[in-house]
Amino acid sequence: EQELSTVLALFPQPSIQSAKGNIGLAVQLRGKWRPGGYKKPALSASGQISLHNLDLALVKSPVVFSDLQGEFLFNDQDLAITSFTGKAGSTDFELSGLFKNIINYLASPEQPIKIEARLYSKHLHMEELLRSASPAQQDSDRASGYRFSIAPQLSLNLDCQIDRVDFDRFRGTNLQGRLEVNNAQARLEDVRLGV
Repeated sequence: EQELSTVLALFPQPSIQSAKGNIGLAVQLRGKWRPGGYKKPALSASGQISLHNLDLALVKSPVVFSDLQGEFLFNDQDLAITSFTGKAGSTDFELSGLFKNIINYLASPEQPIKIEARLYSKHLHMEELLRSASPAQQDSDRASGYRFSIAPQLSLNLDCQIDRVDFDRFRGTNLQGRLEVNNAQARLEDVRLGV
């Protein structure tokens, strides 16, 4: 286990503004690195990553990630998240699930990625998270609604349980349901919400 600032000093990431906390890395990559445009899986991975008390600020996001804890296991092209908790701005989260084909997606974003996961939050601040998706458009989006794009190669099945959700003037409680994304379209299924 290493202090993340030490790892970033060795392998700088221009998208990370600041980081502190500990990271454990025991990952082995196999295959040929062929970035961009390949159609067959070329890389595979095994091993694990653990995060402890991690705080992270990204250059292009006003949301600061704090108190990140997690255990991530690699198997071939997939990543299993046994537990991932923390805060994104003022939203807390607990996430677990499977990211299928993530290794090849990271090497070549045209590759498909399928995510099957569960999300729990005590308090989800939706407006804060949507504003952070495109900070440069915040002023115009506030007047005309929020805009974001969904990658066509993303397939998502996210079971959600949220104790409280805030969005602009809306306040809801006990939100349960499933967010599904396919073919660059999102839809909510089996939604229950108290107000």
